Amino acid sequence: MATEERSFKTQDFTVPSNGSGETIQVRISEPNLTSENLGLETWAASHILASQLHHIGPKIQFPTPSSDVLPILELGAGTGLVGVTAATLWKQPVVLTDLAPLVPALDANIDLNSEGLRTANTHMEAGTLDWKHPTTLIVKDQQQPQTQAHVIFAADTIYSEEHPELLANVILKWLVKDKEARFIIAYPLRVCYIDYIREMWERLEEGGMEAFEEGREEASQDLFNDERLVEWSRETITIMPYSRPKDHNCTEGKKPIACKCAIGKSKSKSKPTEEPPNNELTTVRLLSIPPQGRFTQLTPPQLKNTILHRNQNIDFYKSLYAEYIESIQEHITPYIRNQLKHEEEGRGLRKGSVFQMHLMMNLRIRVQSVMDTIARWEGENAVDEEKLKEMEKSENGVDEEEEEEG
Repeated sequence: MATEERSFKTQDFTVPSNGSGETIQVRISEPNLTSENLGLETWAASHILASQLHHIGPKIQFPTPSSDVLPILELGAGTGLVGVTAATLWKQPVVLTDLAPLVPALDANIDLNSEGLRTANTHMEAGTLDWKHPTTLIVKDQQQPQTQAHVIFAADTIYSEEHPELLANVILKWLVKDKEARFIIAYPLRVCYIDYIREMWERLEEGGMEAFEEGREEASQDLFNDERLVEWSRETITIMPYSRPKDHNCTEGKKPIACKCAIGKSKSKSKPTEEPPNNELTTVRLLSIPPQGRFTQLTPPQLKNTILHRNQNIDFYKSLYAEYIESIQEHITPYIRNQLKHEEEGRGLRKGSVFQMHLMMNLRIRVQSVMDTIARWEGENAVDEEKLKEMEKSENGVDEEEEEEG
């Protein structure tokens, strides 16, 4: 690693170029201060996606060069690692896009890799593409003619509640309607943003897209401090209803956390007679329990139904509790260990990671709320079961007296 300017560092990222162990070096400049200018930092998802391109590339058939279709478009390119890797390995022109303040940094990284681009006999450009105005692509201060793209990349671009809709709209607008066209995405498994990822999947499927290849990788600890667990997916336009591929790995214990399959599975758990609680991975809505006095006038059958209904909810919350605990063990614990390690060394986590860790710590609070709810309902069950016994005993006593009088 060599420092070329006071506020920037230049780092060489090693990326596989084939399945035989050969690699290429992609040179990327980024800010030295990891707590600021997060948009210019190379995140783990970008390196994971770049590392997958050597085996994805041979499966993509690019059309004959045309002014109507860009071969490759990257959204939210950041430092441009994915796009530069694609241009070098696939030998195709690439347009990197991000917000206007980041374009000079993208241009700088294109220049840093100019030798590799010349060897690949291709070129790159950087410009702006505002997701809120997705029809306008500006490169070198010039608005480009409306075109579409054959391949679209997006790495770590979902971290706001407005992003799923915006990103889905951009993809559906820009990806050419061709069965060979591809949208390739990678995202870190941030627990607090899983809902956003799922929403994006749902919007893309509603728009006629199908995910047919996906995987999960962990980034190198030598390169990245945290947010290293990343899922990637390759999607295409389809005119058929959504169907999962034969090698889809959403089987027990293997399902991608952000996969829409997880939604379908979770919704089928328990079916209380009232509207069930929201059981998405990172949200929970606790049902309010009426005052106990409400049940004093209930008949034994009504009280039995009340207990049964509550038991259904208890079963649901127990399964939700198990899901939360699994998420904590897989995602939160490494952050806590990393935080302690950094504090011992006198360093702090990156700004985004601290924010992420605080959000995930809130998950612990949700878990405790679920546990408290289960305990309260079980306690109310015990009380109501005693009332039920007394009511049944009383009714049986009345029946016996009536029989004796008869």
